[in-house]
Amino acid sequence: MRATLARVEQEWGGIDVCFNIAGVLCPAKIQDATVREIDLQVDVNIKGVAHGTRAAALSMLSRNRGRHGGVGHIVNFSSMGGLATVSGVTLYAASKFAVRGFSLAADKDLREEGLAVSVFMPDAVQTPMVDLQLSHDGAAMAFSGDILSLHQVEDCIMNDVLPLRPAETWLSSRARLARFGDIFGSSRAVALRILAKVMTLQSAHSLSPRHLPRLVSFLMRALQSPNNAHAVQLALVTHCATLCASDISGATAMVPSLLGA
Repeated sequence: MRATLARVEQEWGGIDVCFNIAGVLCPAKIQDATVREIDLQVDVNIKGVAHGTRAAALSMLSRNRGRHGGVGHIVNFSSMGGLATVSGVTLYAASKFAVRGFSLAADKDLREEGLAVSVFMPDAVQTPMVDLQLSHDGAAMAFSGDILSLHQVEDCIMNDVLPLRPAETWLSSRARLARFGDIFGSSRAVALRILAKVMTLQSAHSLSPRHLPRLVSFLMRALQSPNNAHAVQLALVTHCATLCASDISGATAMVPSLLGA
């Protein structure tokens, strides 16, 4: 890895963007997983991303030293498995949760230096790895959604991730549902009702679902509050206010219908 980066620095003056994409999936429930499968998925999916991020960051920081303002963007590929778990791909999900957590923390480490770390979480992508898993009963749930094309991934990377440099990006028709299910744990029925109401409001106001990640962020913070019920209501008011162009009174009126769907 160091040799590759050294060659890039010598021939092109340095690296601007680094993609840590390599991943491996060995479908198995934890009681059926082998030691080799554990080591392989940890080594490739977690340690590979960590080593790649560190090496790229050091190269970018070295080049930026003495410049006014840093330049550099590291994009780490996680998965929808890094948002919500399913049985049958347990170790893969664990590794993708790790990639997400590592990337969000690394982004905080490097932002003050002018570098950005984005974690990209697509649903299943049409690749040979997916083809191998589709017939595996244990992994069926993980691949039950729409299979993304490489063009869809490329379009999101080129038009959203690289220009905007977000901390995280989801690419899936199931992303919002998965995140709500993950937040509410076993109370998925509550999550589904709130999600349905929010999406209805967004449709009525002809607004894009892009605001939903903000609601999820607020809810994540709210659920850590000592007074969860009150905090969740505040989160919903904030989100509804966004939908209503900051009409706080109108937003407050919506909250009971959301909570009591």
